[in-house]
Amino acid sequence: MNPPKNWPENFRYLPIALPDSFHEVLLEAFLGTGCEEDMKLVVPLLDEQKVYPHMEIQIIDQAFCDRHGNKHLLYDDTKEVAGHKSRGVVATKDIPAGTVLGEYGGVLSFSLPNHPELQNDSLNPYLWQLGQPEQRVYVDGFKAGNELIFINDYHDIADTNNVIAETLIHRGRRRFCYITCAPIKVGEELLVNYHPNLD
Repeated sequence: MNPPKNWPENFRYLPIALPDSFHEVLLEAFLGTGCEEDMKLVVPLLDEQKVYPHMEIQIIDQAFCDRHGNKHLLYDDTKEVAGHKSRGVVATKDIPAGTVLGEYGGVLSFSLPNHPELQNDSLNPYLWQLGQPEQRVYVDGFKAGNELIFINDYHDIADTNNVIAETLIHRGRRRFCYITCAPIKVGEELLVNYHPNLD
């Protein structure tokens, strides 16, 4: 599958979250609900292994700031994050509240990923976790993922987020997804809350 426009060269494009170092059967054991009725819960976008089509990755440069009317928190003419210029995701059409944007793409692992580039950082903005403390599965979008890994945290950018991170049940398995929690206008940046338990 070809990566979308403005995708960083050194990133792997993964339309969904995929395990790199363990068998899919283990994933089913950890993330499957074990409830036969849950097999009937189907999210069409997840079935197609796609993300919502009406959004676009944009590089946060001076033109991006000019279009949005102010200097973006992540705009820096020289700085690179994870080996690329900062990016954001913008709606290319109006998106209604309650729209499933897709599964957060990335590499699934049972252990906390270690990235030397982030050793001086207290936060890995590309990392989420699924499951309970006793059976964590990490979704790591640091060097592989889909458009959703470039949806930024709303803090210091907007008053509130317009996207939420939520676990959905799809065909009997938990999947980590992004969903809009407010209507988003064409040209508006999609923003999530990286710290939902702290607000």
